[in-house]
Amino acid sequence: MLYGTVPFKANTMTDLHKLILKGKYALEDTISEEAWDLIKKMLNRNPSERITIPEILLHPWMQNIDEDIKFFNEQEIE
Repeated sequence: MLYGTVPFKANTMTDLHKLILKGKYALEDTISEEAWDLIKKMLNRNPSERITIPEILLHPWMQNIDEDIKFFNEQEIE
């Protein structure tokens, strides 16, 4: 969402699966250190080490959310 694209890119599904399993992705330096840290923790290959939803909500990057941002439209909320 920060880049407007997916973190893993490949020409075939087989290559895509390999990249995902290896945890090979590239992050541009156009995002903040906090955002980079959160993405890295969310994409951790090891599920037992991956950041949890409660931890995500407490992450520094999530602390500066504009409260006027609408994540869901009315239909989605219902």
